[in-house]
Amino acid sequence: NWREWWKGPFAASLLTLDAFRRNVLTRWGLDWARIRATEREATFNVYDFTAHELLPLSAAEMDEDLLVASISIPMWFPPVIKGGHTYLDAVFLSDANLEEAIARGADELWVIWTVSERSEWQAGFIGIYFGIIETVANGNFRRIVKRVRRNNAEIAAGRGGEFGRHIELRILRAEVPVHYLLVVGSDRVRHAVERGVAAGRRWCREQGIPLKAPPSPPLADDRTVLRFTEEMKGFVTLGETDFGRGHETGKAAGTALMVHLTITLDGVRRFVVEPEHVGRAEGWVECEALGGRLPVERGTFNLFVDEGDPTQKWMRYRLMVRSPAGEPLTVSGYKVVRDDPGNDIWDDTSTLYTRVYRGHVELAAEADADIVAAGIIRVLLLDFLHQLTTFEVEGADALERAAVMAQFGRFFSGRLWDVYARRILSSAPF
Repeated sequence: NWREWWKGPFAASLLTLDAFRRNVLTRWGLDWARIRATEREATFNVYDFTAHELLPLSAAEMDEDLLVASISIPMWFPPVIKGGHTYLDAVFLSDANLEEAIARGADELWVIWTVSERSEWQAGFIGIYFGIIETVANGNFRRIVKRVRRNNAEIAAGRGGEFGRHIELRILRAEVPVHYLLVVGSDRVRHAVERGVAAGRRWCREQGIPLKAPPSPPLADDRTVLRFTEEMKGFVTLGETDFGRGHETGKAAGTALMVHLTITLDGVRRFVVEPEHVGRAEGWVECEALGGRLPVERGTFNLFVDEGDPTQKWMRYRLMVRSPAGEPLTVSGYKVVRDDPGNDIWDDTSTLYTRVYRGHVELAAEADADIVAAGIIRVLLLDFLHQLTTFEVEGADALERAAVMAQFGRFFSGRLWDVYARRILSSAPF
């Protein structure tokens, strides 16, 4: 809201939702006449600052101004003035108005809760502001959840309960790797959507809820390709299961293991938004104790995936090989990208904790698989400098190739930001 900036601390807001109205709402093509005429029951929460009242508005009462008001976070966006009343986002009062749903007769509530529950207090103005929102939102939500559960316990005991009936409560919780407000990258938003789809379908399966066929993968027609070569070297010990002991004992015994891989990302635009960020790994594994140089028959590579915690990323390698005697083996390794005390970004991104399994083993089966060897291999500095020269991009023309390389660069640096620069902003804005 640059027209207000000259007022300094007395500005109406830092930003506006004018572009949101012009671009997003126009593209959505909302038909307010049809929305107001719908027979479906829905409510939208707005806070009427003039009357100091939380308004759960029905579809029949809604229009574009009130929709914008429902996301007008105080200070960031100006309130909406309408009919002599000042309307704004109800975020400081209610982020999930379960009471209204119960009052309207609901006896089963499905809640998608994406307000962060990491309890990670961030310093600085932005961090503190949204920390306050998390405090209010989580506090209010947990309070109503306790009321529902207490009501259900009363009903089960044969008493009336606060709400007079059992309320089935289903909650899908997830940490979302997108800042609540400060995000300008469409890839990051699309990635969050794809994560949400995957998490939602997984949750439905766990709840025993039948699902339709999955949607088509994002950007299925993407023909761009990016590839690079990576080498890692280190030591393993046969019969060992611990990474550290395997490395040290193997180093003393000279049991070296090396991998030479060409990593290929088929469909780079798809790669950066899909949850698994999976590419192909081709090349060879060399270890005299395993029989020498073993070609990779099938290999996969996952870059910066997480297990629900966006502040800790994993790089995973899975290489299916075969010994000279024909025995199938799997070389499985991971790098843990986590912000520990000290400057650890190089160690995190260059250290591969490695195990060799008997048979061709997928990740889900590793816990029960037979471990042949364990140790640690690393990207050495000179090898990394050479790796930087091996990047190749395939695209329709030079402009597309440059755009794809830039897109991958934003993805890579953004995921590092999520781990190591979150003190500045909890998620990269791009």
